[in-house]
Amino acid sequence: MRLEETMNKLLSLNAKKMLLLDAWGAGITVLLLAVIVEPFQEHFGMPLVVLRLFSIIACVYTIYSLMSHYFGNRKHTLLLKIIAFANTFYGCLIAFFVVRYFEKLTLLGKIYFAGEIVLILSLVIVELLTAYKTSEK
Repeated sequence: MRLEETMNKLLSLNAKKMLLLDAWGAGITVLLLAVIVEPFQEHFGMPLVVLRLFSIIACVYTIYSLMSHYFGNRKHTLLLKIIAFANTFYGCLIAFFVVRYFEKLTLLGKIYFAGEIVLILSLVIVELLTAYKTSEK
């Protein structure tokens, strides 16, 4: 599937479905951190306390997005904007710690966290486009 087709499919989702997609993404982040990154922390180089902070935040975002999806009571657009800005904060927080611990990070750690930042900020763009598209209707 081409990038353009993927973007068109993502942008065709409504705010409620985007919240569910966000919950899946945050849940996968929690899973990756708990099963791969934290147990093999020395191969990534990020301090364990920082990885746990990332896990806690991603867990909270998972719960928020799921609750928003199922109990949003037609306020899905507003709730999507909130998680989009929260995700922006999370991406910036990761970037801050990458810069802070850059010398300690391994190549694998640099690749993993750079990928995480790109994915999160790409999701934020799609979430905001979806939220503002929905609010214009």
